Amino acid sequence: MKQSSISVELRHLLEEKKFDIDIDSFSEFMSKYSIGDWVYPSALHRKLRITITEVYKVLEYIADVGYIEQYLLVHCPYCQKFTGAVYQTYMDIPDYLSCVNCDSEIEHPQRHAIIVYKVIK
Repeated sequence: MKQSSISVELRHLLEEKKFDIDIDSFSEFMSKYSIGDWVYPSALHRKLRITITEVYKVLEYIADVGYIEQYLLVHCPYCQKFTGAVYQTYMDIPDYLSCVNCDSEIEHPQRHAIIVYKVIK
């Protein structure tokens, strides 16, 4: 898998934006990601002790400048696992979804979607 340039190239941009984060810790954490990897906001929140609000602000900015893309994953409320389906928009999520892990029928799967990001650059 090709290594992402996300930590090196974004360091300067993040410093200019003056986010309320430790740029060094953030860059080090992001340097572990390669193109095609999924970035979970909760992991950044948990590992770097950044508020979840600030995590989303930073990730949205990184998406806006073209290093990551936003996607939605549906979490099964019954077995607590991801259903395996990935969606680009809220409107793409069907009204009913079957969990591949436990075979449960999930009504209103939009209510169980979380935002994740995919490294693209």
